[in-house]
Amino acid sequence: MFLLIISSILIILISWLLWTIRSRINTRDKKRVCIVVLGDIGRSPRMQYHALSFMNEGYFVDIIGYFGSEPLEELKNNDNVNIHYLTHVPDWNNRMPRLLSYIIKTLWQANDLVRILFTKIQSSYLMVQNPPAVPTIPICWSYCRMFKTQFIIDWHNYAYSIMALTIGRDHLLVKITMFIESFFGKRADKNFCVTNAMKSDLNERWSIEATVLYDRPPLAFKPIDISEKHSLLTRLSKTYEEFGNGEEDSSALTECLPNGEIQLRNKRPALIVSSTSWTEDEDFSVLLTALKEYELACCSESSMLPNLICAITGKGPLKDFWTAIIKFKKWKHVKIVTPWLTNEDYPKLLASADLGICLHTSTSGLDLPMKVVDMFGCGLPVCAYNFKCLSELVRHEENSLVFSNDQELSSQLRTWFYNFPNNQQQIEKNQRFRQELDNFQKLRWTGNWRDVVFLNVRPIIGIVAQETSYHMRNVYDNQYSSYIAASYVKHIESAGARVVPIRIGQRESYYENIMNKINGVLFPGGSTFFNTTNGYADTVRKIYWIAVRMNEQEDYFPLWGTCLGFEAMTYIAAGDVDVRVSCKGVNNVALRLNFTKNYSKSRLFKNAPEDIIDILKTQAVTANFHKFCVTKEGLEKVNLSNTYRVMTVNYDDNGLTYISTMEHFNMPFYGTQFHPEKNSFEWANRLRGIPHSSNAIKAGQYFANFFVDEARKNNHSFESREEEIAHLIYNYPITYTGPTNSSFEQCYLFDDTL
Repeated sequence: MFLLIISSILIILISWLLWTIRSRINTRDKKRVCIVVLGDIGRSPRMQYHALSFMNEGYFVDIIGYFGSEPLEELKNNDNVNIHYLTHVPDWNNRMPRLLSYIIKTLWQANDLVRILFTKIQSSYLMVQNPPAVPTIPICWSYCRMFKTQFIIDWHNYAYSIMALTIGRDHLLVKITMFIESFFGKRADKNFCVTNAMKSDLNERWSIEATVLYDRPPLAFKPIDISEKHSLLTRLSKTYEEFGNGEEDSSALTECLPNGEIQLRNKRPALIVSSTSWTEDEDFSVLLTALKEYELACCSESSMLPNLICAITGKGPLKDFWTAIIKFKKWKHVKIVTPWLTNEDYPKLLASADLGICLHTSTSGLDLPMKVVDMFGCGLPVCAYNFKCLSELVRHEENSLVFSNDQELSSQLRTWFYNFPNNQQQIEKNQRFRQELDNFQKLRWTGNWRDVVFLNVRPIIGIVAQETSYHMRNVYDNQYSSYIAASYVKHIESAGARVVPIRIGQRESYYENIMNKINGVLFPGGSTFFNTTNGYADTVRKIYWIAVRMNEQEDYFPLWGTCLGFEAMTYIAAGDVDVRVSCKGVNNVALRLNFTKNYSKSRLFKNAPEDIIDILKTQAVTANFHKFCVTKEGLEKVNLSNTYRVMTVNYDDNGLTYISTMEHFNMPFYGTQFHPEKNSFEWANRLRGIPHSSNAIKAGQYFANFFVDEARKNNHSFESREEEIAHLIYNYPITYTGPTNSSFEQCYLFDDTL
């Protein structure tokens, strides 16, 4: 009887759990992401930036982590963000033996994380920060598999390497942690990491394929003007006397003149800043020794060095240890201050400094210090402690300085500040470094994130219709004014996207509206004219310039032009100047491609498989059906040589060299003179120039896959499922046009009504 009762209870519980899982899968929002940080959310900038990026793309964001420092205001005060705080492990656990303390801590965290995940989270995507790996990765992976959620790991470092600092690399817990990282990392749906060195190591060590997402500074980290510096420093001087000079409305570095003008003091101390999390991978004895040497140098009668203010910001486990040591430093010329700054003041202090100091060494040697990214965002050169992959960010004597010990740091400080601020040679070096940092600042977190993070698994491509031909109008008694060849639709669908038809002859507001809801546009080939009012070319013009504006605003929006569409893009980009020339013998013929010298630098081909490149180079697998061509000389005449990169060329019967593949240098705009869609989907017997070999199909599919992958970088969407359904091309009948002697097997035919 007892066993029967227990069995019944278990059946009820399992049934309830299965019903809950099914219900939550069916009802959850597709644009919802959960970000898990087993640490202080406010001190996890990269994960906060992830959250902001998802939020700005229309996702509802759940964040799970510990309370400590205040999160970013944009996250705290947004209705689309829920922050779920974990309960801190009780203080009494710190008094337990180390192994027992670790077990209790792990079980406590696991229980708390399970409670929140399984009762409050209904996300389509879950991104977890690593480290720490335990217990987050196994629990998050289990949750994702149970609820059919995409599991994503963002690798900041290796958890086992951090653990090995305190208990040794051969400890059982280190080996268990290493196994967990390896086992579950290979089973993640997506892995991101912070450096190319880590990407290679993950692959070589554990066969984990990761995508590099470099840290980049958000817009808050930027250079500031003298008035902002003055305002910050005078405000800080009220709390930290090191920043003041005893006068009202002035600071140690700035002053306000009688006429209200703010200026830097000519005789002022230099300001260096170091941001830290006060952990074992930063040896502050290096900085203190270098500062001691600087103090001694200042005491020399012949010294040309200014006094120095060293601001060290941040919180962490070793802060009390190091601040106790700092208090004993009774230096005359070097003052150390350890302010805790708000999220708003921290970037301003970096922008006010004369030099940054980074002591980060990395337990794995594979991650980069985010503090340097912040400093670079503010235009601040740094002296950075050298380690394995630092050169991916800091380049010695190019954008900053690198040191390997306290003597080198001491020397760099004394050289940098010799005869400060009037040393012309040092001023020129500082300006050279800052020019390099200006280039670094051009790609911010948002733009970089959109380029790399592919989470749009339901992309929709718009295909532009064009005027019906004379033949079509005769066959169908003028019932239809425009059409889209079905081969373009199938081409896009074969790569995992859906299609929305874009009608010609509409107002610009129509195109802006539709482009804000789809993820890219394809301009198909055809035989219409460019000078027809309210026709194909007018539509391409409006879409092209809207796409330019979107991309300039860091809204990644790809365009693709095939044959006539390719030609139209050059026509529009040239300001409605037709750069085409007549060419002979390239209509209804299959050709191989001739690659230019730097084709491998292009986005279109740099990651192409070797077999695809070989097929395109050696086999006639591109279908050509054109009477006009665009040449490099044509692009030069209209000043487009620095706008579009040419990757392949071909030759007509008269030896004319024309462009067959190109892409925009700065925007995701691509064009081919040939037709990749025809290989798989057009079969008219008279069109002998269409190759149908298996390699031709493979080559054509590559271009479809590439363009749709570009569209996945865009996260536009329709406001509702109903609106999306109403716009899809599935609403229109497909007509078998092949028997009418058409060049297309099937077409979508449209009348004038929308």
